[in-house]
Amino acid sequence: MQSTDVLSAALLKDKTQLSRWHRLWQKNFYPIVLWIIVLGIILIISALHLEKRLRRRRQAVRHEKANEEEETVNGDAYLVRRISAVQWSTQVILSEWRIIMYRWTMPMWFNYRMTVAEVVFCAGYLAVLLVLGLVDSNGLQYRAYANRCGHLATSQIPLIIGLAGKNNVISYVTGIGSEKLNVLHRASGRATLVLSILHAHGRWQIGLAGKNAVDTPRIIWGLVALSTFTLLTLISFRPLRNKAYELFVASHIMLVFVFVLAVSFHRSKSYPYVMTGWLLWILDRVARWLRVFFLNRFWLNFNPFRSNPSSTATVEVLSPDTMQVSLRRSMTWKAGQHAYLIMPTISYFVWEAHPFTIASVPYTDGRKENDLVFVVRARDGFTKRLLAHMQREGKRKSIVECAVEGPYGYPPSLAHFSTAVLISGGSGVSYTLPQFMGIIDDVKNGRSAVSAVCFIWVIRLAEHISWITASLASVLASAPDFLNVSIRIYVTREADVRDERIAEPLPDFPIMTISPGRPDLRTLLLEEIEHAAGEVSVDVCGPASMTQMVRAILAESGIAGPSAIRRGCPPVELHVETFGW
Repeated sequence: MQSTDVLSAALLKDKTQLSRWHRLWQKNFYPIVLWIIVLGIILIISALHLEKRLRRRRQAVRHEKANEEEETVNGDAYLVRRISAVQWSTQVILSEWRIIMYRWTMPMWFNYRMTVAEVVFCAGYLAVLLVLGLVDSNGLQYRAYANRCGHLATSQIPLIIGLAGKNNVISYVTGIGSEKLNVLHRASGRATLVLSILHAHGRWQIGLAGKNAVDTPRIIWGLVALSTFTLLTLISFRPLRNKAYELFVASHIMLVFVFVLAVSFHRSKSYPYVMTGWLLWILDRVARWLRVFFLNRFWLNFNPFRSNPSSTATVEVLSPDTMQVSLRRSMTWKAGQHAYLIMPTISYFVWEAHPFTIASVPYTDGRKENDLVFVVRARDGFTKRLLAHMQREGKRKSIVECAVEGPYGYPPSLAHFSTAVLISGGSGVSYTLPQFMGIIDDVKNGRSAVSAVCFIWVIRLAEHISWITASLASVLASAPDFLNVSIRIYVTREADVRDERIAEPLPDFPIMTISPGRPDLRTLLLEEIEHAAGEVSVDVCGPASMTQMVRAILAESGIAGPSAIRRGCPPVELHVETFGW
């Protein structure tokens, strides 16, 4: 009897030890599985991006399309596109995929909408983490998943910090800008909070006694980490971000620092993830500081006998709520990229950097310096203070201390498309204007296959046309004759004014039409798509209502969907330019 009890006790001890070893194996194995999944997704996207770049580079070469013929039916000329059955089927499938994933949107909160692709990605990422955290937990036993969830949460630190940086490898290999990777950044952050709560709840259910008592340093640091990250997540919600962006950035950096420090003291074995996160943050900051230092020639600021024009900018008031910031620097960029402006005399903090789209294109004649132009609409925070500064100066133009840092972003290449439709509203022209200028320059130099470009701009007042008058005059003077260019401007607050009076500011552009009221975007898009000789690119930058309207129009099957492909219309790609802070 005694021997049986001893044997049972030994077996129970072995079983308990095996169970403990199994939990330790799970805790270390599942974060590795997660990173294999993440790296696999990045590798697939990178391969697709590389294949797309190579394919479009070949398509961008201008040549006579052997598979297209121009025929006349009922007196109208149109293009008959001869493609194989496989190509036709692929285009039909891709058109339906684009509609479902990127043009259908779902309302979230506070007038914010997400595409189906974003919703699926965020929900899928959270689901994967929950599966890895809770699978094989013996009926959701706290001991089986508590520490594993904490370890999975810790493993997210490098991804969260790395995606927050402007200089990250993921953007470079996938061609997705850091501003768009914010979706993954936020998904990872919120999933980390859920895992941290599961970890804390599990440890509480197991019991906070002995070496895990609530008053021990390890548990105290764990509570600090959880409360800090919870506060950080709450402050990150969109309404608060939009209302007080400067406060959001400052608190974000401070709270992340406290969180990572607390995690380090809470669990010493988290050092590999913590140190990787710190390394990524330091590399990003060093890269940004070096770029700021050299682009703005800060070494000249230490010379009392020489001024430094590379650390200033000219600010000009264009309208009661819009300004133009101009500066000259030894840098180059692509049409549609953005840069950060640092104005220490305007900002609350010296290091504040604010993103704006570059509304100009670099010179192509070999000049060392280029003129960067930004169209800035005064809203809240920094832009409101900049406008107040100009009002106090009492001048239309003023020189301010300014440093620039960039460029950033991976705007789409339009060189391989046959037709480009550029739609903007208000200051959104700062994105579509350089794209328009870049297309004309590329076509002129034989670097683009675009044969038609339609520029649509919706503004409130006719006087806003003066914002782009000089740029339009310069680029249209060099536009090749074979490029079909149309400019359509709509003035919403002057619907009762005759077209002749509205058009007076720009009488010399015969390809430009200026109309009162809002545009019928559905008719305009349908017209451009049906007359296109090949693939069509639609790029839009403006208010949320405008971008949502364009998405809805291109989600109609008869315009850019399977029905349109079946009747011979070309494929249509949509790019929406917006910042999701």
